[in-house]
Amino acid sequence: TIIDYVEARAPTELIPKIRDMLGAFLFRGDDVFKTLDVLSGGEKSRIALLLLLLSANNLLVLDEPTNHLDMHSKDVLMNALKDFGGTVIFVSHDRGFIEGLATRVLELTPGRHRIFPGDYVYYQERLEAEANGTVGEPASGAANTALKTEQLSKTSEAANSGKSAAQLSREENKRIQAERRKAEREVQRIEAEIEAAEAEKSALEAKLSNPDVYSNGAKAKQVQSEIDAVSKKLDGLNSDWETVMEKLG
Repeated sequence: TIIDYVEARAPTELIPKIRDMLGAFLFRGDDVFKTLDVLSGGEKSRIALLLLLLSANNLLVLDEPTNHLDMHSKDVLMNALKDFGGTVIFVSHDRGFIEGLATRVLELTPGRHRIFPGDYVYYQERLEAEANGTVGEPASGAANTALKTEQLSKTSEAANSGKSAAQLSREENKRIQAERRKAEREVQRIEAEIEAAEAEKSALEAKLSNPDVYSNGAKAKQVQSEIDAVSKKLDGLNSDWETVMEKLG
């Protein structure tokens, strides 16, 4: 039966909660006593997904997890995955599911990959902005800092070549240079904060991979909350960096 099958594979400490969990996956009342051979494809998928969430894993890799699921089942799955304390990597053609669950997008194209630190809507907006030439392609980590430094250098060179002393009064030139130095210091400060935040996020992600953490739902959820907070901070810092770079431009 369904309940026998799930209980045999669930951690001992979760067995008392199996009926509630099965109910969350739409197996209610006498449904839990159905035998596996009479289940539909969608019902089998829900059981497989429940077993994944019951296992002591901190990483789930899902390929089209909403196939064979009705709308209610999709909502149940999405809510369960949102509460999952680890990382979920999934492939899906279900746009509503992607928009409801994804917090970053991995774009794979022949010969390269890119990570977009935002939801699917952000990803679409970013592609549109790239097509319009209003932003460049995203980078991360050391590559991101190197790119920003290179862009800052190019911006400064362009500004210096475009505004000669003959075109500006001495006082005006001093004011512009002072503002530029201030903006450059601000860029350096933001980049230092970005580097520190990325290091903090890496440390938290390493902590989440510790069995003592990911096998403990409460601890895993707390660490994931901290990771989400740092990710939000990084988004803000990158936005601040772009704002200052616009001033330099």
